[in-house]
Amino acid sequence: MAKLIKPDRCNRDQCVATLWKRLKLEDAVTADTGLQLAWLADDLKLRRTPQLTLTAQRLAQHWLDKWVLSRWNGADDPDRTFAKAFAYFYWGREILLEFRQAEGWPDDTRDEMLHELLEWQGLAIAAGQEWFAERVAPYLHRLCMSGAPGKGRVPGTRQGFFAYDEPALQFSQALQRTLISGQWPGAADLAEMGSYAALFAKADHPDQFREALVEYCDYRIAECFGYHGIDANKRRRPSVYESVMDLGSWNQVYPVELLTLQYAFDKATGRKLSLDAPHPLLHTVLMITPLPPLVPFFEDDLTSKLKQYGQSVFGPAWRPRGLQ
Repeated sequence: MAKLIKPDRCNRDQCVATLWKRLKLEDAVTADTGLQLAWLADDLKLRRTPQLTLTAQRLAQHWLDKWVLSRWNGADDPDRTFAKAFAYFYWGREILLEFRQAEGWPDDTRDEMLHELLEWQGLAIAAGQEWFAERVAPYLHRLCMSGAPGKGRVPGTRQGFFAYDEPALQFSQALQRTLISGQWPGAADLAEMGSYAALFAKADHPDQFREALVEYCDYRIAECFGYHGIDANKRRRPSVYESVMDLGSWNQVYPVELLTLQYAFDKATGRKLSLDAPHPLLHTVLMITPLPPLVPFFEDDLTSKLKQYGQSVFGPAWRPRGLQ
């Protein structure tokens, strides 16, 4: 394991490099997917809807990890892997959303792939597929609202790590609300947002926003190392999860939530939001290299069967994008 360091404003490059090494994606992407592919085929045959959607999305996460590793290492042609990951995630997600609605699952029912959906929202935007971000925004907003204060639910009923990270919950909720309404959050909406608040408050002032971006990225890196902000001196106990950054996935070095923020600002104001600021987290190959296309949809035997399965279960009223 990479040696943990104390993040500060003078060792940002070292922090980003250490976070990447700690992820050990090389080990993750060498895992054999044969068993999961077999499970997906069996679930399709036996019509086990929740199981097949989860397996499809976990396979997608494996290929997305592989693409992230390839992109970081400057591989020649990782584009097909990216499109494959999206196709499996998309069809599994479309079936799951329809199934939840048909079964009457309430919005406080845990979604095990919530954070992956938030990741794909930002990735799809960066790949020019804003329709996907718009499509999932109402669902994501309802999930965020289901764990909001004042709803009569204890924190443990919130979605995943949002149970512990109120600022991240409020930030994600505000992003989805902006995508739905086209209204940029005002000062009254930022009270519970902590270090995320300045991203909204300063967005209309380019110089101030650049400073806010740097401060946010410092906060983000500190959270990844287990500190409550860049100025904290003591790391929280390893047994205490209090941040979405405790998830430990590749988004520790790939702030995809900023891609969603950028699009939300464009939609609300009609103006472009620059993410160019002097922080290494914003200048990795993941952030500065254009993303490959996601459409036309990647297709193989299993994605074809996923589409056919959705049609057979939900009927002709099921018309997700990409259904031919």
